[in-house]
Amino acid sequence: IEESIKKDPDGELITRNFHTIKSSAAGIGANAVAQLAKELETLSKDGVFPKVTEKMKNFKNELKKVFRFIQNGNRGSGK
Repeated sequence: IEESIKKDPDGELITRNFHTIKSSAAGIGANAVAQLAKELETLSKDGVFPKVTEKMKNFKNELKKVFRFIQNGNRGSGK
């Protein structure tokens, strides 16, 4: 995504990527990721790339949590 910011000056590709991530995350119940992707989608659509870059660390951290949850097979979640 960060590379897309550099290569996509009008933000079309990155906006589409965040839209896809938003929908996918919502579909699996990863609500924090979905919400951040929604914010990032709007920012990139509006061309506010400094804010996109600023929010990427939090977005990546939330994605890591989801990946760990998936990799661990839901162990230890109380279910």
